Amino acid sequence: MSSTNDNSPAIELEGNTWNDSNRLESKHSQVAGEGMSRATSGAPLHIMDKEGGGEDISESASEHSSDDAHKLNMTQACALNTLNMFGTGPFITIPFLIAATDPPGPQALIGYAMAAIVCINDAYVWGELGSLYPNSGGSYKYLRETYGRHSYGQLMAFLFCWQQIISGPLEIASGFIAMSQYLAYITDCNEWWQHSLIGLAFCVVSMGLLWKDTGEVGHTTVALWVGTVLAIAFTLFAGFIHFDPKNLETPDNAYSDGFKLFWSFGVAMRIGIYDFMGYYDICFVGDEVKNPSVTIPQACVVTCQVVAVVFFAVNFAVIGYLPWHGEDGFVELVEGDTGGANYIMSLFMERMFNRGFAIFFTLVVLYTIFGSCFSLLLGYSAIPWAAARDGMFFQWFGHLHPTKQGLADHSLLATGIMTGLCCFLDLELLINGLVTTRLVCQFIAQAVSVILHRKHFPDAERPYKMPLYPLPVIICIVFFTFVFVTTENYIIMNQVPLLELAIAYLLVGLAVYFPWAKTMGMWPYNGYGYSMTTPAKGWVDKKEDKDTEMNEKGAKHMLADLIPGHSQILYLV
Repeated sequence: MSSTNDNSPAIELEGNTWNDSNRLESKHSQVAGEGMSRATSGAPLHIMDKEGGGEDISESASEHSSDDAHKLNMTQACALNTLNMFGTGPFITIPFLIAATDPPGPQALIGYAMAAIVCINDAYVWGELGSLYPNSGGSYKYLRETYGRHSYGQLMAFLFCWQQIISGPLEIASGFIAMSQYLAYITDCNEWWQHSLIGLAFCVVSMGLLWKDTGEVGHTTVALWVGTVLAIAFTLFAGFIHFDPKNLETPDNAYSDGFKLFWSFGVAMRIGIYDFMGYYDICFVGDEVKNPSVTIPQACVVTCQVVAVVFFAVNFAVIGYLPWHGEDGFVELVEGDTGGANYIMSLFMERMFNRGFAIFFTLVVLYTIFGSCFSLLLGYSAIPWAAARDGMFFQWFGHLHPTKQGLADHSLLATGIMTGLCCFLDLELLINGLVTTRLVCQFIAQAVSVILHRKHFPDAERPYKMPLYPLPVIICIVFFTFVFVTTENYIIMNQVPLLELAIAYLLVGLAVYFPWAKTMGMWPYNGYGYSMTTPAKGWVDKKEDKDTEMNEKGAKHMLADLIPGHSQILYLV
């Protein structure tokens, strides 16, 4: 690396130095005699200052100075985060939440509050990482950079994408199954195979709507988002004008067995985490955000805090009106075979008004959940596509449709097929499986990544610093680990082996990674050894020009190319 003669702070640019008087000493003149550099190979360049901040600069200077008029501001960024949160939330999970503790009752809201606490602290984690790496990419990029761009980070980025190809479809399928179960209020189709086939049909419809030019997709999602907000608002209004505080009384033996109750809080937390997922969505489209180093952390934190209040209000509104206990309570519906717990909001409206209005609101809920699933299917299909284009995942996922603009057809097809298969699983199993598979490779791994970055780059300029560090990180690691270890398992609990399956899936991911990494010349076969922060001594870059085509866009354009319609949705706010 070349160096300047003054003492001004320097920025390392893959073989260049840029001091704060904006003088760039380039080694490009040496490239012809010394071999191809990343700067001329077309691969994304990475700015890494000596304190550890970084960003990709694969676009030209003229693109960096382009007009930001159509990028997302703070309000619009928060709206994007809520887009996926409101659909797959309390409308689905309220009965299962109250039935989660032993004994069942409103004390489950304590576990829900614990989930809110850990998610708010996790929003600080997303905020700090998002301010350090404000381009598009989200978790995949944070893990790659903080664990070592050319070492462990390649493994962590791969494992994130690996878990995403199953956890994403699990989340989407949970919404489609919830739709089919709500539809049973109208059709009286309560058999599991009927729910599965109807859920699969919703999946196929979503695939058909997405299999088009992306310019048309944005118009489709506008009305879906508006309907979601209206449904939430009406539920709050209707519930609180008929509120009965007696419904929030806990059973007499609620706290008689402290250990059993505390352990069951893990189940309630898992449901809460499922509800809150989405407060970080803006991190995946950082390139489409105005002043992203400031906007992204604020949007993550504000969205999580506001939605936590809204979701608690929805839970109180429904539980405070609709009895949960006794033969007519909705907990009995969860434990029985009637299926009534699957359409809790329909029963809520029927009891408050009449069946006719309940059918209408059922259609509104279907509309709401479909909007969330539609957006999730679109967004999650972009993640393996972006990683593949950046050379960090299987090349097959990086394909774009030859005639339909912006359509990542292979990735969308794989996500859709996996979602369709997941529609044949039980709803509670989908929710628990989703959260369990995502805990290790996303939430816990990112909390650890903040520690790594602060340790290796203690003097880094951080546009956003989480409050009370390291307390939020400790809370995230402890709480997320608690949720993970309380997952249903066969060895200890003699229940569904979700924990064992989650661990096995990660181990398979490791077994798949190393042969693939050897073929692609990735870590640990790229000569960088096992260092997180610096290349191994004597390393010679033999693969400078490899995978140039895959790296032409990288994670920077992950959703920008695929979802231009998001801007149209958010300008309504």
